[in-house]
Amino acid sequence: MQDASDGRGGTEPHPGPSARYVYYRLYTQEGPITSYNPIYSNNPFISRIIPRSVPPPRTAASLKRHLCKIEGFSAPESCTLYLSLSENVPVDGGTRLSLQADLGPGLSTSDPVALVVSPQESGNRSPASVETRALGEIGEQVQTHYVYYRIYDENGEVTSKMSFNTDDTSLGRIETLSVPPPHAVASLKSCIIKSEGVSAHDLQVFEDDTGEITMKDDDIIPLLADSYPGNVEEQPIAIVYKETRTPNLGAFTKKFRCKYSQSV
Repeated sequence: MQDASDGRGGTEPHPGPSARYVYYRLYTQEGPITSYNPIYSNNPFISRIIPRSVPPPRTAASLKRHLCKIEGFSAPESCTLYLSLSENVPVDGGTRLSLQADLGPGLSTSDPVALVVSPQESGNRSPASVETRALGEIGEQVQTHYVYYRIYDENGEVTSKMSFNTDDTSLGRIETLSVPPPHAVASLKSCIIKSEGVSAHDLQVFEDDTGEITMKDDDIIPLLADSYPGNVEEQPIAIVYKETRTPNLGAFTKKFRCKYSQSV
């Protein structure tokens, strides 16, 4: 019988007096990925493992390999591991991890480790090795935090695909937890580009819709803090993109005649 404590079915045992769980989330550069091993019926993005499932020596590399194995990714070297959603750089593979008691990373659903996989690895994900069980446990209801943004093309406001207000359709929002680490402008841009289906070409991000301050790709956004650009509906960031234009092949109306001669 399988151990439900890591989201893979069975009767959930107590992890033991000296053990605890390591919570984790999965991402690509464009946003979150659902786990093959969810633990809550209302949240497919969060999962957990028991520390003893990670082979010693318990380093960042061994944790990453184990997460890749149970989530269907075959190339751990193409993935990066962050010990917290707030980390700006991935952890070095040789880093020793303390996974006992109240020490080390992944202590709670609100502070999980994050595995960020490459687009190619995400596309080549192998099927789940076990059938996902029916989940009865409901995760803790927490307040959802958003990044609010107003979207424009070169000609003015456009309707956001993430619009939530019928009276203000150019205003969109995405959940802060959908942005993968590092929480830089580049990561936020990738999520919005994916959500809105717009071109990344010449896309600009402004700190607010006055357009006075341009945000650079490597600027860090403290999405887990109480205040950050776009944290309230009344003060959204601004996204401006250039519409991709396809060549008008119908404009070529002149007929071309090809002449050739054949010699024997």
